[in-house]
Amino acid sequence: MPRIEINGALLHYLEFGTRQPARDPVLLIHGSTGDGPSDWRAVAPLLARDRHVIVPDCRGHGQSTDPTYSYTFRQLAADAAALIRASGYARAHVVGHSNGGNVALVTLIEHPEVIATCVLQAANAYVSDDLIAREPVYFDADRVEREDPAWRDEMIAIHGATHGEGYWRELLRLTLAETIAEPRLGPADLSAVSWPVLAIEGTEDATNAKAGHAAFIARHVPGAELWRPVGVGHGVHHERPLEWIARVEDFWARRGTSLADRIWRIGQERYRDGRESIFDVTVEEADPPVLRGVVEDAEQQWAIRDAINDEPVDDRVVVLEDSMWWGRIGRGVVDVVREPADGAERVTQALFGEAVQAFDASDRWTRVRLERDRYLGWVRTRAIVAVDAGSSDGAGAGLEQASVGC
Repeated sequence: MPRIEINGALLHYLEFGTRQPARDPVLLIHGSTGDGPSDWRAVAPLLARDRHVIVPDCRGHGQSTDPTYSYTFRQLAADAAALIRASGYARAHVVGHSNGGNVALVTLIEHPEVIATCVLQAANAYVSDDLIAREPVYFDADRVEREDPAWRDEMIAIHGATHGEGYWRELLRLTLAETIAEPRLGPADLSAVSWPVLAIEGTEDATNAKAGHAAFIARHVPGAELWRPVGVGHGVHHERPLEWIARVEDFWARRGTSLADRIWRIGQERYRDGRESIFDVTVEEADPPVLRGVVEDAEQQWAIRDAINDEPVDDRVVVLEDSMWWGRIGRGVVDVVREPADGAERVTQALFGEAVQAFDASDRWTRVRLERDRYLGWVRTRAIVAVDAGSSDGAGAGLEQASVGC
């Protein structure tokens, strides 16, 4: 198990997966009173299927030393940035949970150059009044020994071999002192962030949900995303690990590189409403990056080319207007739905005889744009009749209506 000297401390860390030349690594920062394995053992190996994952014990935790007893978010953020560089990387996907989320947030603010993306789970940008009232009671060592000996024993098991059996009391004291003092980041600090951020908070998180800390972060960081799973508490990655992994990996797939984030922001700023435009593009981390997905027209294709800015890419984006054909609705009333699936949300309805532009046809579903109101969605393929676009109204109005089976 490797250890490395970082800023005067010996940091112990675990590694999962192998280095991927075209992909930034993942750095997982654990929460208070735990260590890397206790917080991340369930998800780290799964994230490492196609990424290099680094899981350190923060200084003064687990097997990492802290000769100066300097437990501050700022110090731990400096350690995180230095560990990324010492591991041979320029930047990483930094993920933090609870106080580790605060460390990740401070890293984002003070060491943005090492950030690829930032996932902040159960983090708080400021110390709310409820935390000031709650934390001194929660972290009181006498209370823990009296009411929660299992937590005491867990801390002894995690930290005792390196720091001594009684160290858990000192760790609680250090943790409390920082938790009720920092961080103190306001809207102006957060609005200066330009990196992709995903804020996660369970709706039943007793520590953070009351003050809405994740929503505060997402509201003030430009382009930040917010996920608040219902019925989940403080440790979303413990309670719903597979859903957590799917959400985080989707976030990385859409915004995990600077190019991917630029393209995502174009979609959000110009083509966000899926009822009115088709813009679904992702960037696969490779050398060169691979662009996949679909856009509706040449204007969107040129917007992507502007974002690429002459970077070498493998462009596999499909422009749907290149294969567009005209049709008419051949049934009385047809639901137009958001996704090509049974039970999908209805966007609007189309009436018999309405003209549509059709794309993406398959045996079951076809994506269409209604000529009447320009709405986009999916209809059953058997509900559309192809017509000749060369007729007088551009949509086959002069053609005899074909019949379709029921």
